Amino acid sequence: MPKRLRQDKQEGSDEKLLPPAPTTGKQAITPTTSDSATTTTSDDVLDYETRHSPSSDQTILVRINEKLNQMAQAFITPYAIPDVAQYPHLRFDGDSVSGWIEQVTRIFKRARLNNIQKITEVPYWTRNETYQKRVKAVVNHLDDWNAATKALKSTFAIRDPSQLRGAYDRLKDLEKQPLLSNPLKIYTYCLNHEIQVEETKDTARVPSDLDCTRGLFQRIHGHSLEDIISKGKITYEELFKMEYPQAQKLVRG
Repeated sequence: MPKRLRQDKQEGSDEKLLPPAPTTGKQAITPTTSDSATTTTSDDVLDYETRHSPSSDQTILVRINEKLNQMAQAFITPYAIPDVAQYPHLRFDGDSVSGWIEQVTRIFKRARLNNIQKITEVPYWTRNETYQKRVKAVVNHLDDWNAATKALKSTFAIRDPSQLRGAYDRLKDLEKQPLLSNPLKIYTYCLNHEIQVEETKDTARVPSDLDCTRGLFQRIHGHSLEDIISKGKITYEELFKMEYPQAQKLVRG
């Protein structure tokens, strides 16, 4: 019997009895890490809603960005330089510059070339190197296509039938209008007549100085001509033989 008791004690000697944990009435706290739990406050919610609410300022910014994107897309719109080899009939050789410009402009427009690209390209639509250099000399310092076409028409007007007929015919149409006697209307007519005469000087059909003088007096009424003759102290024959600049000066006073 005693041996049995000693054995029981030896077997239980390895067991350690822990006292019960004291009760405090508080729930045990389980430690957590930042990955396992996130605390959200009312301030965070308010900040999120503020940043994501469609305010007027944000709407304006969105519209500005959309407009900038549209402009960027327009700026990078692809274009292709037209192949002049496909248009052998449009190789400029100095003749009919107005018709040539009209057709070339239409092709450039379809290709969506801008002003600088048109001006850079147009010298290569010529018959040979001589005209290429001449066209380039006319347009090279310009940056506007309308100004370039105007300069080309002026430079090559002498071999352009449409311009030749236009300037001379406009002058003759002006001279054939009804007679004038009102001093103010006569003065205005003289100004317009001088402009039309200047326009014919860049063409092949230029009226002589005597023709311009006669054309100027052609629309002035007889009694007004008598006043001009009296003022100039000249004869009727001398009036119609005057040089055109002197006739203009006499009539306009």
